[in-house]
Amino acid sequence: MVDLLADGEHRGCDRPFCYPNDGTVIRNNAGRLGPGVDIRGEAGYVIVPPSVHVSGKAYEWVPSRSPFDLSPAPLPPWLIRLIQPSSASSTVQGTDYQGIPKGRRNSILTSLAGTMRKRAMSKEAIAAALDAENAVRCEEALSDQEIQQIVDSVCRYSPGSSGHGSSQIQTITAEELAAMTFPEKREVVPDLLPEGVTILASRPKTGKSWLGLSLACEVAKGGEVFGKIQVPQSEALYIGLEDTPERLKGRLEIMTDDHPKGLHLVTQLRRLDLGGITDLDEWLKAHPLCRLVVLDTFGRVRSEAKRGANVYQADIAAVALLQQVAQHHQIALLVIHHVNKQYKVEDILDTVSGTQGIAGTADAVWILTRPRHSDQGKLMVTGRDLPERELDLHFHADGGFWELLSSASSGTMSPERQAVLDTLKAAGSPMQPHQLAKAMGRTSETVRPLLRKLYRDGLVDRTSQAEYFVHPHHTNHSDHTGTGDHTDHGVAPGV
Repeated sequence: MVDLLADGEHRGCDRPFCYPNDGTVIRNNAGRLGPGVDIRGEAGYVIVPPSVHVSGKAYEWVPSRSPFDLSPAPLPPWLIRLIQPSSASSTVQGTDYQGIPKGRRNSILTSLAGTMRKRAMSKEAIAAALDAENAVRCEEALSDQEIQQIVDSVCRYSPGSSGHGSSQIQTITAEELAAMTFPEKREVVPDLLPEGVTILASRPKTGKSWLGLSLACEVAKGGEVFGKIQVPQSEALYIGLEDTPERLKGRLEIMTDDHPKGLHLVTQLRRLDLGGITDLDEWLKAHPLCRLVVLDTFGRVRSEAKRGANVYQADIAAVALLQQVAQHHQIALLVIHHVNKQYKVEDILDTVSGTQGIAGTADAVWILTRPRHSDQGKLMVTGRDLPERELDLHFHADGGFWELLSSASSGTMSPERQAVLDTLKAAGSPMQPHQLAKAMGRTSETVRPLLRKLYRDGLVDRTSQAEYFVHPHHTNHSDHTGTGDHTDHGVAPGV
């Protein structure tokens, strides 16, 4: 048990339990058990000693009650039943969730609150209604503070009004946004494959299917992606729609002597608009430990264009369907696709087959190029939350995998992370995030995620006062691939 001591008063406590070892997945939720009671499970975190609270007081272990003194108790079955989301709140029927998925909680509840305010409902009535909807329909309930922010925002308008004129736009202020907290998105491959939809496009017979299958294999084993980047073990699904079971067996025999239990393969899937998206969603519900799905290829499942339909909008809708499932299950979905024949273009993203709606809607894009009769290739990587760069690869036909040739400085080490290291080195003494941000001419919000990753990879260390410095064993980052297994012993305040 952890107690937070702030301003001389106990402001809250955390009670850790052992994580279930029977395959049960514990999701984060806030307020589901009652006001002020939050659950932290998958991808969640709590702040522990020796972190410092904003008040200046330090977090403390209760005497004789820390994990160093006592072993955490198993999570009681009755508590697991209470915190698990009901099946009705996460069922997918076609493309619409009966419940409210994580990515739409604020927008849907704000819309409901706006409708109630327009009908002259009181602030208290709106708050009570949102509390009920939040507890029953949200797959992961918002916190009491977030619900109150929605109510306060909507109730700025007088009862019976719809805001400014007839506009239905519901906004939040920058101050309200700054007070919100969001779970950090996980990455299946650090700095390369984030949660969401990633398009992998290349010309035919370039080796993209080998890349996708070897990636799924290494994730299922907890091995090394691209022969160098260590990844945590989890389940993976490879959907080989251009393969037969015989071909997949032959390729796996080339790749590995093991038979990863966590690797699942399938050679058939219905078109997305004819039940395929529901099939995928139901499979992922039954396999909550899955973190990667490889879909090979997109053309085999995308909806057929209807006569007179807007092709651009159809491409956006098809990728958005996959995006909904990826976000709902918090997975990385690698979609293998082709490039078109227009190779001489100003922007390499324009080579992705179809309209710009495909690359524009995806969270990230990989484009693989390899000259014919050559085993050397390049992988261009870009995305909303990824540094844009190009990786040098070598294809090992005898092992069926691509090897990363780029060093950390030109490959997995992004310019942004390198700038943080250079600034810390130049300072010569530990720096807090806000000091580092000021020295770099950036904001703390952009610097803190970079520090998290550098700390995770063992490239920087920190003091008990949350001051960061370059790890003495990694003063030359070019000897490090950016994939270390440094153990994180806690999260500093605000980082």
